[in-house]
Amino acid sequence: EIHSYYVRIWWWDIALHTSSGLLMGILGFLLVYVLNENERVDIHMRPHFAALFAFLFAVTVGTLWEIFEFAMDQIVGTNMQKPMLGDPSGLTDTMWDMIVNTLGALAISTLGGWYMKRRAHSFIEVWIRKFIENAPPVFPHCSGGTALATCLAAGPYTHLPAPETGPTLLSRSLSLQTKNER
Repeated sequence: EIHSYYVRIWWWDIALHTSSGLLMGILGFLLVYVLNENERVDIHMRPHFAALFAFLFAVTVGTLWEIFEFAMDQIVGTNMQKPMLGDPSGLTDTMWDMIVNTLGALAISTLGGWYMKRRAHSFIEVWIRKFIENAPPVFPHCSGGTALATCLAAGPYTHLPAPETGPTLLSRSLSLQTKNER
């Protein structure tokens, strides 16, 4: 609203809500995918369930956003639900927002379900795998056939010992001070 994109670009709102459906669908898939592929979590969800979860996750977030817009218009007096196509109430705007959000969620959940069913590596997964293989000091626990989700869930530098804290570190620093004072 700061640069009047909603007024200057007629399709701005449609693009935002479509991309929101896509991004929230990806986030929903990532949640299920990491749980599904992590060897430490004993959950094995089928591709159709993962796709359904991603779709419902994205549609739910989009619906909650529309409720937020309505609440802001009613409570604070903003104009987030714009008049559209001759409808001054903003209902048409809300419905189109929800429709394009659902279409974005449907597209990503269909592609994600197809990807999981094929069990092939996406180009993003190949790039991440190459990065991890080329950075062994950072990800030494990810060599060989370790699942990508397990490597990413464990994080970098997990092979290093935890830093010393508490009484051990304090006693060492005190002993160094007394030795230096002598």
